[in-house]
Parts: sequence; structure tokens; C-alpha cells
Amino acid sequence: MKPPFPSVTSEWHNAPYAAISPTLPALSVAGKTVLMTGGGRGIGSRIAYAFAAAGAKIVAITGRTAASLEESKAAIEKDFPNVTVVPLTSDVTDAEAINTAFAKIAAMNGGIHICVHNAGVAPPGAKIAEISNAAARKDWWNGYEINVLGTLVVLNAFAQHKAQGAKLCFIGTAASAVFPSTMLGTSAYSMSKSAAAVLVQYFAAENPEIGVFTLHPGVVLTEMGSRGKKSGNTLPTDDIDLPAHFAVWLLSPEGEFLRNRFVWCNWDVNELKEKTTKITETKGYLNIGMIGWPYRL
Repeated sequence: MKPPFPSVTSEWHNAPYAAISPTLPALSVAGKTVLMTGGGRGIGSRIAYAFAAAGAKIVAITGRTAASLEESKAAIEKDFPNVTVVPLTSDVTDAEAINTAFAKIAAMNGGIHICVHNAGVAPPGAKIAEISNAAARKDWWNGYEINVLGTLVVLNAFAQHKAQGAKLCFIGTAASAVFPSTMLGTSAYSMSKSAAAVLVQYFAAENPEIGVFTLHPGVVLTEMGSRGKKSGNTLPTDDIDLPAHFAVWLLSPEGEFLRNRFVWCNWDVNELKEKTTKITETKGYLNIGMIGWPYRL
């Protein structure tokens, strides 16, 4: 379909398509260990499933709810019995628990080859002027506790337990990169995810040996995504497997030219590949920064 607003590609996808199928040999992660935070439900669960479809040897999924992790594990093992699925109940804000979980998985197969950091929270929506009591401020700040501090904890643990040639994908949001002040009442979510995305950019700069990518997962009507629609988001909705399949493609050798960049799952990968030279030679392209810098008019 035609993009609903300016896009890097002229083709816009709302559902999976052949070029990003996780079963393609070029996208194989055979023999590798994949760790997925927030893998018990929603987009995280489907990304974990997609990496199993791509041939991962081990798929580890973390989350706060044991029951949802077990459901995700059962769904993967049903279709991919040769994949070892390891559920790890842990909160991303608990540094000790996360480090223990990462260490356990790393010991199984020579380190963690791929980490997809999806765990996050969308705090209750409220306009800033309405955040006028302690309870409302606590809810607002909870976005930073989970989305920023949690990201710091995950990045630190991954740095300690990564395998050689490791890659990381942070599931970001266009709410922080493109629409920071148009989705009224979502400042807690937009600002905390924006801060987390900048944190990931710093991590990429400090660890050039790690392939780092940030992915906007589209508009999927999970529990969190539904809140965005209620806040006035009028974008068309996406199939939940679109970001899952795109993540597998992005972390494959085919997506390497998008290293250290913020991309959308809706963009057409064939068009993106045609723009490889322009993308890689344009400093700061698809990064979060000040619009207009270096101030050329």
C-alpha cells in the first residue's frame, strides 16, 4: 500500500511478505542463541516464535509472568520441537535477576548471539497539566523505571554475556522518534521510550563490535498497542507477525547496512537494499537527533 505519510520507501507493508520470511535460508540463525525480553506475550512472543522458525538452537524468553512465558514456550515447541526454549521469570528492573538469567543462557551455547529487547510499559495516559498528585506522578515515572532503567540493565547484562559477532535489537516506537508531541496524553510513554532509544544509540557508539538496531514495530493491537489507538493514533494497524519477521530480517546479514539506525517494520526491505549506499554514506541518517542540525537553511 501507499505510505500514510512520508516514508523511506514508496511501498508500505501492514503484513508479512516473502522477502522477510524467517524460513528463508539467507535469514537462518541455525546454531545460535536468541534471548528475547518481554517474550511471554504480544509482539515479543511472536518475535521469539519467528526466530525459532529461522532455526535458532536456543530461544530464551524473559518476562514477569511465568504463566505467559510457559504459553509462549509451548507454542514454539509445538511447531519447532528441535528448538530449546528457556523461560526465565525476571523483571528488567532487577539487575541481579537479569544478569543471572543472561549468564545462564550464555553458558548453554558460548554466549548470546542475538538479544531482542522488547520489554516495556505504556503508563496510563494523562496530559502533563493533569499529573498533579503523587499517585499520578508515580504512574508517569514508572515509564522511566521500566523503559529506561530496564533498558540500561538489559544492555549491561548483554554486554557481559554476548557471543562473538553478537547483535541487539531494541524495540522502539515512532511515538518517540517521529510523533513526540502529537499523541497528546502519552508523554510518559513517548519520553521514556525516546530516552531509551538515545541510550541504545550511546550503547552502539561505545560497543562498535556489537551490531545494534532499533525497530519501530508498527501499530499492533496488543494490550499496549490498543492504548495508543485510544490516545488518538489514526495509523492503520499491522499484523503482529510483520515486526516479528522484519526483526529476523533486520538481524540477518541482509540487514547489516542498517546497523546503528532506527527503522520501521513497515518499510519495504527490497527498496531499502536499493538505497544501501545512500543510507550508509549519510551521517546521522535514521538516528534520533535535533531536526535541522547542522542548521543548514
